[in-house]
Amino acid sequence: MIGREGMTKSFLLNAFADCGASKPESFLSTGNFAFTLGEGELKEFENEISRVIAKTLGRVEPVFCRSLTYITSLIESGPFQGKDDPKIYERCVSFLSQAPSSSLVLPIVSKRGDVEVFKLAKAEAFSTTRLIGGRTSSAGTILEPLLESKVTTRNWNTVLRLYSRALK
Repeated sequence: MIGREGMTKSFLLNAFADCGASKPESFLSTGNFAFTLGEGELKEFENEISRVIAKTLGRVEPVFCRSLTYITSLIESGPFQGKDDPKIYERCVSFLSQAPSSSLVLPIVSKRGDVEVFKLAKAEAFSTTRLIGGRTSSAGTILEPLLESKVTTRNWNTVLRLYSRALK
């Protein structure tokens, strides 16, 4: 979404600040932001930034925010432990807008066999990808129809890099 329909980096950084975020910064070019909020303000911030984005775009787009404490717990849980097959191309996390249904049976594998969702957390799904025919799919294309809601997927390395940067 970055850069499209007015969602430029500078617009979003200003919007984050206007919605109460301190020290907002953009990381890479895929809509990853780090910022500081007061204790207990995350949900209110998420709702407010969603309103600003919807007003600008003329439609609602999902916003996924996680606290540093929450990300720390995800990292410490070691979600990719044992996922060291050299055929794995990417290790990914999909951030969900709601807790996944307990009726989902894992693993969930794409028809092409290039994506495997192998673990669910409170509001995340962990997956691996494999190159098949020189390309991969995203866990989002599998999860969104099953969950009937939007998700956003990030390479786990992006999350780790953003986490390291936030600790500085």
